[in-house]
Amino acid sequence: MASSKVVIVDNDEDIRRILARIVQSVGLAPEAYASAEAFIADADLRSIACLMLDHRLPGMQGIALLERLVSDHAAFPVFLISGSHDAKTATRARELGAVIVGKPFDTRDLGRRILASVNVKRAAS
Repeated sequence: MASSKVVIVDNDEDIRRILARIVQSVGLAPEAYASAEAFIADADLRSIACLMLDHRLPGMQGIALLERLVSDHAAFPVFLISGSHDAKTATRARELGAVIVGKPFDTRDLGRRILASVNVKRAAS
């Protein structure tokens, strides 16, 4: 059976809670980490249906984690969440296959986008 786990990597506890509620509202299971390093140490990449990744994290930044995941051939959709980013970051994120989500975001729209990306991944599996 395909995974329905959506991983959230964000150092802001309030944002992690909001994103977890959005994920649950569309019938998926959230799993949250406060840093890229905690995600790397614990996450099973094979069980991830989608990743919600903060751009600005303490330690390893979101783009650096995204680059590592691409080099490790991770095969799940990634939403890079950013309150502020420059054109270079946005371009790099798109090159790596991520979708940029600006803050503030519309919770219903984001929920629909997450569910759609998971469904596309499932259909391709």
